[in-house]
Amino acid sequence: MSTPARGERAGKAEPGQLHCSVYDARMTSKHHQWKARWAIDETETLATHENGLRVRLQDDGLGLAENADEVALLLTPLHGAHNATAMVQRLVREGAQMLIDPYARGWRN
Repeated sequence: MSTPARGERAGKAEPGQLHCSVYDARMTSKHHQWKARWAIDETETLATHENGLRVRLQDDGLGLAENADEVALLLTPLHGAHNATAMVQRLVREGAQMLIDPYARGWRN
């Protein structure tokens, strides 16, 4: 199956192929290259973001930030307190995703 031209809809997938829409194939999110901002230490099961946030996995598979309050304080002057808290929560989910499956497309998929 060939990739449709810009603006065209993707047709039905041929047998044995996955269907991919034009949006999925060509568009990126506002968090483009989010994986590049993480360093993974598999021996310590620790994901560290470029802003210093350290995330570990709990037994239930959810992420737990070791220094969430500290990073939220660093983000507050630039993004505001209400946004900084939401950003840290998103980053904890990203860190957990990187520890579970670093090859996944994102934590929403």
